[in-house]
Amino acid sequence: MKKSGYNEEHIQELLSKLPEIKDKRSRDEVYKRAAGNRSFKQRKIWIGPLVASFAALFILAVISPFWINQFQSGDTTKESLQMAQENKGTPSEEPAAEKESQAQDNHQTAEQEQPEASAPKAALPERKEEKKAEKKPAPPAELNVTFLAKEDQRDQSLVLAYSDSNDNYTIPVTLVSSGGFLQAEQYNDLRSSFNEEEWGLSDYFQDIDIRKSENPQHIEIHMNENRKIVSSTDALLAEIIQTSFSGKGYSAAELYTGDSPGIDMGPLGVLNEIELQPSEKKGFFKYLHKSKKPFFVKSNVSYDSFSDAYRDMTENIGSGLQSVMTEGAKIENIEEKGNELILTFNSFEFQNNEDTVFMLEALLLTAKEFNFETVKFQNIDLNKIGTLEIDKPITVPFGPNPVLIDMKK
Repeated sequence: MKKSGYNEEHIQELLSKLPEIKDKRSRDEVYKRAAGNRSFKQRKIWIGPLVASFAALFILAVISPFWINQFQSGDTTKESLQMAQENKGTPSEEPAAEKESQAQDNHQTAEQEQPEASAPKAALPERKEEKKAEKKPAPPAELNVTFLAKEDQRDQSLVLAYSDSNDNYTIPVTLVSSGGFLQAEQYNDLRSSFNEEEWGLSDYFQDIDIRKSENPQHIEIHMNENRKIVSSTDALLAEIIQTSFSGKGYSAAELYTGDSPGIDMGPLGVLNEIELQPSEKKGFFKYLHKSKKPFFVKSNVSYDSFSDAYRDMTENIGSGLQSVMTEGAKIENIEEKGNELILTFNSFEFQNNEDTVFMLEALLLTAKEFNFETVKFQNIDLNKIGTLEIDKPITVPFGPNPVLIDMKK
């Protein structure tokens, strides 16, 4: 390669001799010229999502009081952040974000047009509290039902035994006089005021007159001369008499045909007197007559102890008699302490209803049959069932199946 004959100083000298060149254009013209010659791709701006975002933020600010009542402030902040992140998506995601923003816009606009529909949502927690209050059980209503005549009704009451319609069972009924103290000579009026047929019962005291005896410990039974006892069913009269008057303190019933001593009891022969025992040591069952309240019925057999009687009372013995025990309730322990009987039940949820009352009162009647004066019930989580004060010993009753009678004048 041929070496140049110019050195650096010689070149500078030649350049200094060149004519002066000056650009007469302004600064703006130069920048405009440079920008015109520059080629680059202009970025496309998406106007739709931007407008939708501003509209959504505006609507959110308008309806924020309703949202504050329904949600906590933390939930609203979280929702706003999620909306902002969706609006900052890449250009490829912007069409989907635009559709979602429009859907939110339409939903919020509908809520704004129906402010009344939002108000119940804010009150929803209060309604739940009200619903809970409605479900809270109310205190149990007072239950005054009883199937017994109390001991303090003795002077105005009389236990008269009847029979069921088929003459199978003895059903004691306590007739309670509305007229106060009851004398022996009033028994006839009291009995005639009771319509036993309405209760599905048979009256064995037809053609019989009840009188006061000269012996204050006795009572007189005068049967009409035209009445004859010819069958074993009619012979049930002896048991009816014994069941009827033993609770009034009489020790014996004197029997007369007309005014003549003695009554022909058929299979039992002629009887002049029937001893009235204070108790027959029998158990009690439930007898149901259609459309009427249940009756206590005495068992046909006697027992040696309360435990023996209770064992049979837990079973249905058929022929219309049912157990008095409530299903699931059992006596686990029977204790005798002098004149008091202590009955301890199993773990059972007792209810204050008629079935429970009937069961407990049947046990009181049976305890009286075995000469107990009070009964204490244990392991019952209620203080009162019916008219029975469970938290203390209960006095045995005067008689079963009470019926209030207005005596005929």
